[in-house]
Amino acid sequence: MARLWLSLLLLFQASVVRAFGGDTIVFEDDDIDDVSNYDLISKYFTSQERKCFEEEKFFYEPDKQCYALLTTGPCGCNADGDKSPGCEDGRGRWLVLEWQPSDRLQAVCRQCPCCDKPLNIYMATDQKCHHRVKELSRLCPHNGTELRHNEFGEGECDCMRSPPHAKLLGKTSGVCYPLYHRGPCRSGETLLPTRDPITLELVGHCAPDPCAHKGEGFARWEIGDRKCYQLGSQGPCNNQSKFNVQRTSRIPDCIQSTHAIVNPKEFKTGFPPPANLPTVDKNFALDLISGRRKRRAGKH
Repeated sequence: MARLWLSLLLLFQASVVRAFGGDTIVFEDDDIDDVSNYDLISKYFTSQERKCFEEEKFFYEPDKQCYALLTTGPCGCNADGDKSPGCEDGRGRWLVLEWQPSDRLQAVCRQCPCCDKPLNIYMATDQKCHHRVKELSRLCPHNGTELRHNEFGEGECDCMRSPPHAKLLGKTSGVCYPLYHRGPCRSGETLLPTRDPITLELVGHCAPDPCAHKGEGFARWEIGDRKCYQLGSQGPCNNQSKFNVQRTSRIPDCIQSTHAIVNPKEFKTGFPPPANLPTVDKNFALDLISGRRKRRAGKH
């Protein structure tokens, strides 16, 4: 049985990625379950909700607008002394996700448990506030991890998001490595993003590095001229952006300080973007589904 499972996992690893020009590996859209035609995503999210995902926001049903999660959004208390639910003690409210009996996610306004304490984060495991800096080494002892709130408003230890880090696919170690760096890979390889076949969690996969001749910290601009540029540099970008890994699509691109992707048409490269690159809206949805599975498994 163990050999059968290992064989299936290796087959998945081989099919979940595709080579660009024979040396760059990215997501293969039509191999992660039924995600290619959005069967899985459509099961949980409406078309209105998926439209909000393009901006890394979630649809709020009462006013039918898109808002960023873990912000005040439409949930603000009107003034001092507001007696609305969640506003009585001055801690305020924020927008978080909840799973409904219909098995769908919904954005709701809830009291922010630790918002009255700077740099504190709420941990559902003990229902207490913890200082995200002073208690980081105790709660997140592994390299490349950070303490942050998930979309449900609960604190968890997870891989750093900026710059994006990931665990190595198939490894149980809690260590996270920066994407598009060698990390745990062999010489001449780099760590590229993929999805765990069971949890859909974003993980890393070792693959040949098309920019190995440039040194550590270089990545190829797949959506542009397909040349290698140093991450964090100006690269091929305009003055308002840097060449970096977008935190949700996990693809190197020209990124503004707000993490928005600059329109690639501005650069007039003449290269059409590859059709199977992961998109912000799709990865945003998969991250939410992965978070749901992790939460149900009790892994925070």
